Amino acid sequence: MNVKPFPGPSCIRLYAYEDDEDFVDEGFAEKKGKDKGKGITECKYKGTSSAELKTFGGQQMLSAEQTIPRRDLSVAFKTYKRQLSNYQRLQLANNYCKAAYLEVMSLAKEAGTWVRAKPCLGNLDDLVNEFRTPPLPGRKMEVSVATAVIPDVLASEMAEMMTLSMYAELQLPTTLVPTRYFEFLRYGKEIMDGIYIIVDVSSRYSDPFAKRNSERRPSGVIIREHGPEDCEIIWIENVEVDETRENLYSTIIGSNLAYGAHRWVTTLLWNLKRDKSSFSDLKIDVHPGAGSFLLALTQAMKRFFMECVSQHPDEAALTVITSGEDPIRILHNKKLTEYISFVGVNSFRVQAKPLSVFQFLMKKDLQLEGIVYGLQEASMDEYCSFILSKTLTEDTVNAHIVCGNKSIYEDSKSRMANITPSGFAIMPDGPGGLHCDASLVTFLVQLYYDPLGNPVDVEFVRKDFLSDLNNIIRELNEKVVGEKMTGIEIIHLTQGKASCI
Repeated sequence: MNVKPFPGPSCIRLYAYEDDEDFVDEGFAEKKGKDKGKGITECKYKGTSSAELKTFGGQQMLSAEQTIPRRDLSVAFKTYKRQLSNYQRLQLANNYCKAAYLEVMSLAKEAGTWVRAKPCLGNLDDLVNEFRTPPLPGRKMEVSVATAVIPDVLASEMAEMMTLSMYAELQLPTTLVPTRYFEFLRYGKEIMDGIYIIVDVSSRYSDPFAKRNSERRPSGVIIREHGPEDCEIIWIENVEVDETRENLYSTIIGSNLAYGAHRWVTTLLWNLKRDKSSFSDLKIDVHPGAGSFLLALTQAMKRFFMECVSQHPDEAALTVITSGEDPIRILHNKKLTEYISFVGVNSFRVQAKPLSVFQFLMKKDLQLEGIVYGLQEASMDEYCSFILSKTLTEDTVNAHIVCGNKSIYEDSKSRMANITPSGFAIMPDGPGGLHCDASLVTFLVQLYYDPLGNPVDVEFVRKDFLSDLNNIIRELNEKVVGEKMTGIEIIHLTQGKASCI
């Protein structure tokens, strides 16, 4: 066995076998699992790799009997039934994971990171070439690499965090951009002591019938120790997606800012920082255990916001009652029974820096609620900032903030509990982060009506929401942009056509 070190001071070594036999890894902590045939299947196999693989839905591979008919043939051919065994499917998945590992390391090396050499894993050229095939017409590739030091997180802890998800839905906080759905295999390997790699590869290579609209070509995170308490990561994002349709968000999506590796590293750092939040400048008595309640509640508020702008909102809680061509989205909130509740959503562009818009709307959002007890979370980063608030009853404040009692929001199963926030999401319209010259804003507000009052139809709710929206846009233009507005025009671009209100 040859030992091939990386050149330079990194002191990283890759071990390569001279022959082309299957490799044996010392991976993460071993987990036992059985092939359940449906749901999540956890597979542990010996003689190839000790890494844990998960596939969703127990979906079957294309068998030899599932052939495509040829209409121009008059001869009937005999078809032999050949069903791949679980072991054969695992071998196929293992080969693709090995090839994806090689591809991710290659992308990291080509990007000039601290990876100095590619692993030697035998002849995987055919599979690697498959990863690099050009996308079909109407599709495009998005590839980006980012590096960062993650404070107060060990390399082994970061590697464990990265093994938690094999299905992803990525969406921007607006109704104008379709949700990206991914399904993929995830492979984890400890390259050597203190150095890990997490590799994702689309399930299309092993299961062409999986449900998704976007492909995760070999992507991943390479992790190494950085001092006694920190770790350093290389994030490789490599996806195949639909071409961007012209709308307000075309610029930020086309520049790879919305979904790129730097965006996900920033999100990771922000979430880690948020989990370590502490109280300051308190105006009321707060129980030490109230922190978990507030973090869980504000996370649920953001989840509700994203559910309202989703391409397919949760039908058990929300019903979209406006058409898809309408620039205004109105949803009926079925979770509330005390009132007739609706949610209004719209996105617009403001010719002002995201930082200035954020500072103005943070004060405006508190005025929207106009109540005694309210909770606001204002989170700001260079890619996407949120300002969300909701009313709190005196009983809620006493029970969960003053006394520290747990609530349904701290139960991960209560995904669509009665949240009802209002607020804003702010993104830069191009490069520059918080100091970009223009901002993209999504406004969401709750609209309540008395069930004993006059009947409420869609147009009535739409006019109420449009009144609030116009006031927000007018104030932003007059107080932030510095321009007087004589009229309001909201433009919603769909496939190159503009609709005005």
